[in-house]
Amino acid sequence: MELLLLDIDSEVEQLVSDLYRARSLVCHSVSDIDAALEKLRAGKIDAILVSASGSAVEPGARASLARTCRAHGAALLLLLDDLAQLRQLDDDTRSAIDDFILPPHDAEHLDARLDLLTRRRCIDSLREQQSRATAQAKQAFASRVLSTLEAERHHLSRELHDSISQLLLVHRMDAEWMAREADTDSVRDAAERLCTGLDETLHLVRALAMDLRPPAIDDLGLGSALETLCTDVSRRSGIRCEFLRDARMRTLPEETGVTVFRIAQEALANAVRHAKCRNIHVQLIEHTRSVELSVADDGIGIEPARLADTSSFGLVGMRERAELVGGHVSIQTDPNHGTCIRAMVPYAPYRASAVNHQAPPREGKP
Repeated sequence: MELLLLDIDSEVEQLVSDLYRARSLVCHSVSDIDAALEKLRAGKIDAILVSASGSAVEPGARASLARTCRAHGAALLLLLDDLAQLRQLDDDTRSAIDDFILPPHDAEHLDARLDLLTRRRCIDSLREQQSRATAQAKQAFASRVLSTLEAERHHLSRELHDSISQLLLVHRMDAEWMAREADTDSVRDAAERLCTGLDETLHLVRALAMDLRPPAIDDLGLGSALETLCTDVSRRSGIRCEFLRDARMRTLPEETGVTVFRIAQEALANAVRHAKCRNIHVQLIEHTRSVELSVADDGIGIEPARLADTSSFGLVGMRERAELVGGHVSIQTDPNHGTCIRAMVPYAPYRASAVNHQAPPREGKP
């Protein structure tokens, strides 16, 4: 653990330096706050010990020091002459202090307090590592579940398209032959009704196969799959659904392409079910290291309560899908301007070796 001493009495400074040297730990000393802030921002300091009675740190500067310590994960220790100094501190600084050291400032007392600090930092570090490992394990598990689900969907889609559809076509050909060769009108009518029923079943099976895994994703790429999806949404709902994309796009990794497509599917389904819109605009934009999807409608927007509802599986599912590959989803909504759902997904697929620490984007009006 590296300790930084700021504006500490020379006698106390020497004691602390000797104690740290004996523990084979690193101790630095600076006399002004600018140098302390520079070392903190460099990310090399675990804790800083500052004198409450020193002249180098003004009351206003203490608050800035406390904020910087908090932002960079460094502990803030205050060396006090008495408890009255603690009571005189402003609320922000007092709440930011991790610990304080009261007199006597002798070797034994300082050794006990610094030992306690070292143990506490070790415990905090272990807890952070455990928390990070747990988060990584959860995301890795979720990623495997989604990958398995997509593989199963792909398999079912192929079975529906290649096996069941072919069987239905064979039976329909048999029904057509029966209708042509029928001796009586009743048999002919029954054969024609069978043809109609088989046509409807075949259409339903193909629609199910498309929903499970559009062949265009594998055969023609994400852009063509989204264009087909928008056309299908327009045909089914009667809502004008326009799709725009860059003329030339690189080939996406399968995981990234499927993620963007599933987000688009859910965003369009939300717009059709809830937005009461007349138009939907879907756009796919290529960036240097990522691909951006936006789905915007001119409907009634999303209520704030539903936007914050963690049980809203559609909205939560979109965010989780994006986060699992290292991306994020932002939602901007307004009752007078509709809703815009924007997903930013990196080209390189996410791997569970690291947790996505990207701050969530702001949400509000489009």
